[in-house]
Amino acid sequence: MRDHARARGQGGRPLRALAVAASLAVVVPLLAALFSSARAGAGATALRNADAQAAGRELRLADVRLAPRAQGPALAPPAARLALRPPARAAIVVDARDGSPLFAFHADRRLPIASATKLMTALIARERLPLDRTLPAVSYRAAPAESVLGLAPGERMKVRDLLAATLLQSANDAAATLAVAVAGSQRRFVALMNRRARALGLRHTRFGNPIGLDAPGAGSTARELAQLARAVLRDRFLARVVAMPQAVLASGARRRIVRNRNDLVRRYPWVEGVKTGHTAGAGYVLVSAARGALGQRVVAVVLGAPNERLRDEHSLALLRFALARFQRLAVLDPRRPRAVAAEASARALVAPARALSLVLRRDQRARVVLRVERPLRGPLPRAARVGRFAVLVDGRPVAAVPAVLSRPLASTGTFASLSRRLGSGLTLLVLAAMLTLAVAALRATRPRRAPRPGVDTGR
Repeated sequence: MRDHARARGQGGRPLRALAVAASLAVVVPLLAALFSSARAGAGATALRNADAQAAGRELRLADVRLAPRAQGPALAPPAARLALRPPARAAIVVDARDGSPLFAFHADRRLPIASATKLMTALIARERLPLDRTLPAVSYRAAPAESVLGLAPGERMKVRDLLAATLLQSANDAAATLAVAVAGSQRRFVALMNRRARALGLRHTRFGNPIGLDAPGAGSTARELAQLARAVLRDRFLARVVAMPQAVLASGARRRIVRNRNDLVRRYPWVEGVKTGHTAGAGYVLVSAARGALGQRVVAVVLGAPNERLRDEHSLALLRFALARFQRLAVLDPRRPRAVAAEASARALVAPARALSLVLRRDQRARVVLRVERPLRGPLPRAARVGRFAVLVDGRPVAAVPAVLSRPLASTGTFASLSRRLGSGLTLLVLAAMLTLAVAALRATRPRRAPRPGVDTGR
């Protein structure tokens, strides 16, 4: 009997060892996965909303501003003095990109604009005439005070040289030649000018001639003249011409050199045009543009200054004041990844594929939004594209940069897979059932103690 019990015990040991090993192989990984998932969930408490990773959803990352919004322009001392005692009848300075005003004084007052009219003359001629076309000069009778190139009637000159003479020297005979070449007569050309003004949205602008001489009903506002200048500067040829201190006119009966009447272009390398003007009714007019060290461009308009010196000083003060309103902002940096939630409460580090910086005004607000194109589910390699960073300035999209993983995203474990398929509550029930089965298996394989044999005492 004792030998039989020992044999049963020795035969049950392999079966018990096998049951224990099988139970541990099932239970230990599940417990480890449960523990690791709990730690990941605790570390990503603020990022547990899985809906944020659905296609098309947005996760706001930053709300960056250069400076607090001011109720009005924080004027530098020169601009503040000009605002109190402006030496002009109207003035404005705007951001050349979108026309946003940075400083304005009677900007919507309608006034004569003198030879700033030639901005529209040059714009229409540039749109309708090839630069290398040769035109015969029209017969033009100039008053003693008028600025002319001295073209003889019928003298032939290329369009590019006529445009330079019109914009730099403000030559009236060159402007009249361009007008007649485009429309057949100055009267019909004026109709084109007013039609083009309406197309540009210049509701308060009206032209009486292509030259800028005082005419009943003709005039514009500082705001609309700045808008016209921005349209001229968008043309590369015209923008290059108005920024030249002087130009050589190779066509025509003789070689001519014309100088820019805007002295600021010669005195300050950062000033880039645009057009001067003067008549008895308009006073001294200057439309000017400047580019700053950050690449920003501003446009200033001064109407009705009493003399050239005050006109130029006023324009310089406006340009300097406006250029100082800009600053460069580092919007996206690949070295600063963002943590976002992945499946099963995991975390993924997402970064922009490249750096991005913007030059913004101090009153502008930049916002960065991450749009994830798909649910983040591992395994995914490093630099895998998972969405894009959208950059908005004052609510308008200005740039988009791909969003990539800054480190690999591992695959989810056993418990995470079960949780994804069954839900966390049902997964815990399955785990509890498996533990119960493992314990039952251990009990079932436990050897039964053999009954102690009876002892015959012989009594």
